[in-house]
Amino acid sequence: MQEPTVNSIQTILIETPKWSFVKRNEHGEIDYVSPFPSPFDYGRLEGFTGGDGDPMDAIWLGTSLDAQRGSGYVVGVVRFVDCGATDDKWLLSDKLTVSKVNVWRLKYFFRVYAQAKNVLELFRDRAINSKLTAIEIWADIT
Repeated sequence: MQEPTVNSIQTILIETPKWSFVKRNEHGEIDYVSPFPSPFDYGRLEGFTGGDGDPMDAIWLGTSLDAQRGSGYVVGVVRFVDCGATDDKWLLSDKLTVSKVNVWRLKYFFRVYAQAKNVLELFRDRAINSKLTAIEIWADIT
C-alpha cells in the first residue's frame, strides 16, 4: 500500500462535512450514522487506497473549505483499526501546524468512535476489535 509522504501536498474530497452525523462512502451512499457528530471535515485522499481496500480516509484540520475538495499538507495520521483491518486516517491542513484542540478532538473522537463501532459489531455477532492505536503529528503543535 502506498502512503502519502510527510508534508506533501495532497487533495482531499470531503464526504462528511464538519458536525455531520452521517458518514458517506465514495459513492455518496450512507456508510455509517454516528451517535455524535464529527468535529472535523472527513473524506478521502484522491489517488490513494487504504489498508481496508477502500479509498484512503482523510481528515481536514485546516481553515474551512468553501468546496468539497481542497488541497493541503499531510501533517499526520490517525492509526486506526476498524473491525480488525487497518483503516488509517490521514490528516491534512492548509498550514504546517496543528492545534492542541484538534489533537484532543482526534483522540477523544476516535476513542469514542471505536467504542461505538464495537457495540455495533457486538449486535451483529462479529468480533469487537476496532481501536485507535496511535496519532502521529508531523507538524508543529500550537
